[in-house]
Amino acid sequence: MKVTITESVPDRSPYEGSLVRMGGGAANRAVFRVEFWGPLRSYGLSRPPRQLHLLRKGLIGALRLCLFLLMLLIPKHIIYGQRTIEIRGFYSGSVYRKSTATYEKYGLKVGFLYSSSGDTWRISATNANESTSWEELVYDGTNTYTMMPYEGHFSVAQPESNLVFTTISRSSLYLAAVSDDLQLYIPWLAYGLSPQMLASNKTATLAIPLPWYVPRVSPSAYGYRWIATPSSDGRFLESCQVVRDTSLDLSYRQELLRPELDWPLTEMDRDRCVELLGIRKTVPNGFVDTRYDCLAWYRTNGVTFPAEAEVKFYRYGQRFSCPSYIVELKTTKVKVCDDAKEVLTSPNAPYFVNDYRYRMTNSARIFRFAAYTLRPGDAWKTDHDPGLSAVAEYYLHHGPRYDRYALLGSYSRLSRFAWSLVGLQVFGVVLIWKMVVKQTKGKIDKHNTKAKG
Repeated sequence: MKVTITESVPDRSPYEGSLVRMGGGAANRAVFRVEFWGPLRSYGLSRPPRQLHLLRKGLIGALRLCLFLLMLLIPKHIIYGQRTIEIRGFYSGSVYRKSTATYEKYGLKVGFLYSSSGDTWRISATNANESTSWEELVYDGTNTYTMMPYEGHFSVAQPESNLVFTTISRSSLYLAAVSDDLQLYIPWLAYGLSPQMLASNKTATLAIPLPWYVPRVSPSAYGYRWIATPSSDGRFLESCQVVRDTSLDLSYRQELLRPELDWPLTEMDRDRCVELLGIRKTVPNGFVDTRYDCLAWYRTNGVTFPAEAEVKFYRYGQRFSCPSYIVELKTTKVKVCDDAKEVLTSPNAPYFVNDYRYRMTNSARIFRFAAYTLRPGDAWKTDHDPGLSAVAEYYLHHGPRYDRYALLGSYSRLSRFAWSLVGLQVFGVVLIWKMVVKQTKGKIDKHNTKAKG
């Protein structure tokens, strides 16, 4: 069997297949023709028998299947080429005012830059009214990095005013560890939430934490499922909605033991988590929390990406059915470069890092993350640094038990109950003693009265 590839064939036979690469066009279209020769003529056959006809159809089908599977296995950066796409734009929100039944512009306006090269991307956001307020989200193909100024997010004073707080997670999800003041999850929904995390069918369901509820510290971010529809080329989301699903709820203990959630270290943190969890469990099944829609697409250089998007947030318990908050995202500038650029650069300031790649657990202890500081120019640490791994192992053997505050809380309740019982017993003893004394005194008085008489 001989296989030839020709760029254009006027009349296709039943044994020809075509493969169209992303972008379309004649230059990207190849026609595959399968030709049989030699053995048929040597046997004097002017027309192939039915068995050979079926065999030839089977070979054509197998070839098409192999080509399709090959395209699925080819990395995305090879299909799209080692190009860098930079998208600039802004997003702003509007709050619903029940008194006027209208939406009022929220004061925050954020400019963003999305940079993508192959399977890696970077999202940067800056407050349009205050340049010192910024956040970044980076995905290097394996890990996700969040970066923001330390000052303003933590009450503990630091000697270095330019200190950057950073988290590293072995995931493509956006797992916020502190309050996201610039709502970085808006461009993440448009450009960072890849349909590759979804099932292969066109409409998929996925349960992932909600980044706007700060999933590292709040159980409110769980118990929801995502119903998403990918774009036509499978790179971005066309639409999705986040729906409450009570079947995803766990017991109180298991909720606090979720691997994405930081186990509370104090009784106060534990009580706060339990309170938030109780509030979440009051939200009924099927309640729509959020809707995302891409309103316009931009196509250039063989790629398609969101040009305008809208995110609607609903809140359970409000006395109106419309969204309580709407955010609009718009693209203002697009740049396509032929070369690939690194999305993750070395630190240019002191970085205080919470590295969740080192999270380890056993039956008694949870090592939540490795904490360290990077100086300007330092290289990023890998996920198998010997020193950090040793710290995690030591903690698992000698660190405090993860349930110590939960146990202390139980002991406190038991102690209060026990002391109450003791108090009741003491009160009863005193009461009986007084009754006995009163009765004895009465008998003595009565005896003395008789004696005098």
